[in-house]
Amino acid sequence: RATAQAPALTLLTNLFLAATAPLAIWTVGGMEPLLLTALLSWAYVIALQPLTLKRQRILGLLLGLISITRPEGVLFTALLLAALRLTGRQPYTLRPAFLIAIGFFLAQLLFRLSYYGDILPNTFYAKAALTPHRLYTGMVYTSGALRSLWPLVILALIAATRASLLSFCAFVALPWLTVVTLGGGDIFPGYRHLLPILPLLLLTLADSIAPLYLRLKPLIALPASLAFVALYAAVQTTTPENLRAFDDTYQWYGATLGTILKDRYQKTQPLVAVTMAGAIPFYSGLPTLDMLGLNDHTLTHNINPAFGQGTMGHELFDPDYYFARQPDIFIFGWKDEPWNNLGADPRFIAQYQKKTIPMGSAQAVIWLRKDSAKARP
Repeated sequence: RATAQAPALTLLTNLFLAATAPLAIWTVGGMEPLLLTALLSWAYVIALQPLTLKRQRILGLLLGLISITRPEGVLFTALLLAALRLTGRQPYTLRPAFLIAIGFFLAQLLFRLSYYGDILPNTFYAKAALTPHRLYTGMVYTSGALRSLWPLVILALIAATRASLLSFCAFVALPWLTVVTLGGGDIFPGYRHLLPILPLLLLTLADSIAPLYLRLKPLIALPASLAFVALYAAVQTTTPENLRAFDDTYQWYGATLGTILKDRYQKTQPLVAVTMAGAIPFYSGLPTLDMLGLNDHTLTHNINPAFGQGTMGHELFDPDYYFARQPDIFIFGWKDEPWNNLGADPRFIAQYQKKTIPMGSAQAVIWLRKDSAKARP
């Protein structure tokens, strides 16, 4: 309603959205952040309208899809429904929406139990740790993320005294930022964990400054909007974590190498031990051992006591397990030398030999097991 009354405000909120670097980064970065953000944006808009039975069903469907998009998606279901109830925005029963959403969640739990034998995803065990180090990295991540949005955050806070949505947005955004902080933040560039609260910031902004826009003449409102968006865009394009995304191109290395491995070894199907267990397994189609444990149940259920003190998702290391699996090929990302001093292990020295593979202007290094019939040089 606010943006319908003030066309310049519609322009402002859409320009803020377009100028947000994490949105652009994760549009091309893959994974699920953009899908989660899209579903949440739709759910927020539906939830803030009078919830007829039809809208309740739509909201329940959206929350159900959110709950199976990411492991913590069910948290948004709980937060959004609680915010509606606790802020008194919806006097109607929320039972239909809740039942539909919880149905999706329980169905996924049953699938996890039947297929994986666990109710939590493997990545949870490979990353989650309540340690002082994780809290520190989480605080660094969250504070840096909010600083990267500071023009938008400040504008929303200045106008927040008028915001009828403020309490609703706070009930969702603050617990989410707390979870991100306790979880240690993220290792990827582009602050993807900011995206779920971005629609809330824009909703607060639109709702709170609409009365001001209605009093301003378009010749004043439009230049002011463009100036603020220009400042925001300048901050976004100079934030180090956003700029780091330009150099985060190792996936293309993995895609090229995976394609080469598929051409060479598709018939023999060697076991490939990798630290890049995304692009290489996808493009090669070969059996894969994920040395980081994100896709390996054994590694995540035999965690060492120092877990939670290192880089998230890169702490699991078990040479005995690797060699027990007898990989035909070792690949240590885009680096030439074995990861985590594995090359100093006598078993590695005795069993594996280095092989260089040309890849256009670059080259890849892999390590082949000397006695393997499946991975000949």
